[in-house]
Amino acid sequence: MPTQAKRRSWQIVLVALIALPLLLVMLLTLQPLAFDLLATIATSLIIALCFAYYLPRLKHTPAALLLPLFLLWLFANYLFANFVSFYLQGTGLNQQFFFHFNFASLTETWGAYWPLTLFYTVWSGLLLISGYQLGCQRTQHSQSRNHLAFAFVVLALLINPDVRLASAFSAGMFGFNAVSSVDQIDWQRTGLNPEALQRGSTAIAGKNLLVIYMEGVDSVYTDESVFPGLTPNLNRFAANGLTLTNMRQVSGSEWTVGGLIATSCGTPLLQETSISGNTALFSSLLNETDCLGDILARADYRQTFMGGASLNFAGKGRFFKSHQFDRILGREELLAQLPDPDYVNGWGLYDDSLFAIALKEFDTLSASASPFNLTLLTVDTHHPNGEPSASCPAYPTIDNSILHSVHCTDYLIGNFIDSLEQHPAFADTLVVLMSDHLAMRNNAFGLFPEGYERKRLFIALNSEIKGSIDTLASPMDVAPTILELIGVQHDSQFLAGGNLLQDSHRAISNTVAINSEISYINSNLLTANPETEVFSIEKNGIAAFSLDNSIAGFSSEDNGLRVTADGLDPYFSLLLLPPETLRQPENQSVHITVYSPEPTTMEIYYAEDPRGEFTEAQKTTINLETGLNQVWAALPEDRFYRRIRIDPGQVPGDYVFESLVIMASDGV
Repeated sequence: MPTQAKRRSWQIVLVALIALPLLLVMLLTLQPLAFDLLATIATSLIIALCFAYYLPRLKHTPAALLLPLFLLWLFANYLFANFVSFYLQGTGLNQQFFFHFNFASLTETWGAYWPLTLFYTVWSGLLLISGYQLGCQRTQHSQSRNHLAFAFVVLALLINPDVRLASAFSAGMFGFNAVSSVDQIDWQRTGLNPEALQRGSTAIAGKNLLVIYMEGVDSVYTDESVFPGLTPNLNRFAANGLTLTNMRQVSGSEWTVGGLIATSCGTPLLQETSISGNTALFSSLLNETDCLGDILARADYRQTFMGGASLNFAGKGRFFKSHQFDRILGREELLAQLPDPDYVNGWGLYDDSLFAIALKEFDTLSASASPFNLTLLTVDTHHPNGEPSASCPAYPTIDNSILHSVHCTDYLIGNFIDSLEQHPAFADTLVVLMSDHLAMRNNAFGLFPEGYERKRLFIALNSEIKGSIDTLASPMDVAPTILELIGVQHDSQFLAGGNLLQDSHRAISNTVAINSEISYINSNLLTANPETEVFSIEKNGIAAFSLDNSIAGFSSEDNGLRVTADGLDPYFSLLLLPPETLRQPENQSVHITVYSPEPTTMEIYYAEDPRGEFTEAQKTTINLETGLNQVWAALPEDRFYRRIRIDPGQVPGDYVFESLVIMASDGV
């Protein structure tokens, strides 16, 4: 074959391979071919043509080809990532995609999505081979045309919507956020609750709690006019219980872990470093906020989470552990309880196996004198195809794997609850059935009515309140509403969620501005990173303290630091050294768990000068109740306070500090 014809053939192969995922994107999109999607496709094709033009014009040496082929590989990864996003979601690269973009997610989803990995390996390999072969077809090159091709690439990158999105995420990573201090938060306008920044200290138990998160099962499946007879049990429970009929999805709650956090913690899974992926949950994100598990633990509930998938995926296990669940059981922990260990799907346990084990766990928990919380997460209905359990009947109306899976999960939940109704503890147990998120792109989407307004499901059984509530709601309202339904008395507050049974409830708007403020609060005010610990009693001991004469006793004990005050204004102070791991430590916060003998006020003074005096202008005052208090206070930002003074209370007596931790962030 003549060189020119051979070169032309490889150019066609290269462009065709690049066009393949773009064609698949057009087939998989759930949205009209809007400007952003057309711009993504057009700019990708421009870059593909520039690669096809430029590669034959390189010097034919391995060194000359190395960089262009590496750039081609990066471009291929971008194209494939965009295709995967459309395959899983029906839309392009977004926050949800970046939250799942990490090594742990890739390894844990291998069993479910190995065909995608195989496709990527073959496709990207062919793309690199064609690029190399094209680079071997030497031809004359014009300097001016090379400059023109380069200009086209730059223009395409500037127009490409995904490049703009990645830039926005990168801006968030490097601190270029709309909100940079707590003073910029308009609490009244946003409707966010500033009291959520201080954790509660008391909780009194109520009913037991059973929560079943249903993977991607939303309102459209329960609509008899759309899918008759698909969910007879869910519809039966809805008719006999309490339903929330107007729960909308908001940013940061559109996937499983986002849904778990939003419904448990009253704040969506939004953070400033959004591109960090689900590894956020392997860190300390939201470890300074009260979630449902923390409040129930304070009321002495025994708590178990069970899900068929691996706990490692998205950091679910770490999240539940950090919020005080006693037993956290996923695929690896539950496999030993299966009669047939080979009876698993790509994600893990089938739902019939999960519910069979959950029956035993319910019995075990109810045998204790303590109240309990059993939380389950199903998996059979996972997009895009679903995998129904073998013990389920098929959906007779339409032959579709997702619909079979939804019908199966409904059948299993019906049997599970019918079995529990025979248990003595069931009458004193609130049962909550809810979506973890709206259904993502799956093989039943073509059966949904055009323009159908889908909402998240929420059904409560054994509640004293029956019927339906049509108040505009979000997933962040779930935890405070559940606490009301089970009768737990507590003093915790939620950042963006409220009790839907109260007339004063107002749903939080889902806007970019409010999301930016929530991201700042989640990352800086509701999160403390152990790696930036400046001081703790456990690490530094009591030798670091200087004491006032009004303190009669000061000793370290097994449960913390005991301070005995015999005067009306006792205090102790400490000198802080900047930690070596931080270049310019600043943005300090004080985290204290303290027992107070009576209601009183604690005062925290701070000074920049190691020898400076404490003044009333640099002081934070916190109210303490009798008993155990959890205290959080942020010191004014953009500086490092070397001296801290704590006045534990204005009344004599014993104050026991179970923990005293001072944190700081890196200002550089």
